[in-house]
Formats: sequence, C-alpha cells, structure tokens
Amino acid sequence: GSGDWQTGLVLPSDSDADSACNVIAGLPFSCTLPASGGGSVVCSPVTIPGGMTLSSGCVLAGSSPTDFSVDVQFDDGVSDPVTKTINLTAGPNQSPTATDPTCPTAKSGVAWSCDVASSVNDPEGQPLSYSLGAGAPSWASMSG
Repeated sequence: GSGDWQTGLVLPSDSDADSACNVIAGLPFSCTLPASGGGSVVCSPVTIPGGMTLSSGCVLAGSSPTDFSVDVQFDDGVSDPVTKTINLTAGPNQSPTATDPTCPTAKSGVAWSCDVASSVNDPEGQPLSYSLGAGAPSWASMSG
C-alpha cells in the first residue's frame, strides 16, 4: 500500500483491496479495506457505486457485474485525512463442476436412489439447483 511515512497512515493498494475483497461478478461480497495508521482508521465514502455501502470501519459491501472504483477518505485521527481511489476487479463467476456420482447398481423392480449433490461443486460456494434433463426416463424423479 501507499502511506504517509511521517504519521504511519497506510492505505490499501488496488491489489491489496482486490485480495481482501475477492469480488466475483454479480455475487454479493463484504470485505474490510486493509488500512492502518497511528490511530484507528475510519473510512468515509466520497464516491461509491449505487448498491454498495462503506462503513466507518472500512467494510465495503455490495455486488457489481463489472470492475469498479470507489473513492474513500481514510482518517486515522493522527494524520490529515487522505482520499484515495481504489480500483477493484470483478473476477468471473465460474461454472459449477460435476463428476460422475458413485451410485449403487440399479436393479429392475427395486426402488433406487443416488445422491448426485455430493458430486457437484460451485467454486464460489453458491447454492445449486438440480433438475432432470429432457432425456431422463419417465420413471425417474429428483427430490431435495
């Protein structure tokens, strides 16, 4: 980060803020902007995109479909307040991944079930929904 060497107010760099926030396009996020100083650092929004919030404790929250910038005033109560533009990058929302589930062998005339949810993963940990495709046999159903 960059800072005032005389008072110790250290502001986050764009890469520090990106690491702290880990913004994924279109998904909600909440992060604390990494700043430190001679006293407790208080943040105030100067310019902030709609739908986002910035608390006095430097917690930035919201969602964005694209990269964005926020202008933040940092004040540690010791040095003069400093306003800095922070550019954040919104990473892509990655598709879920699936592997073949381990299922018991189906037997004719015997009820059968298989847990497919344990073989699917969303990289961002978002909830998933499941449905049978158009080619599923008429006797098949999905629950849960």
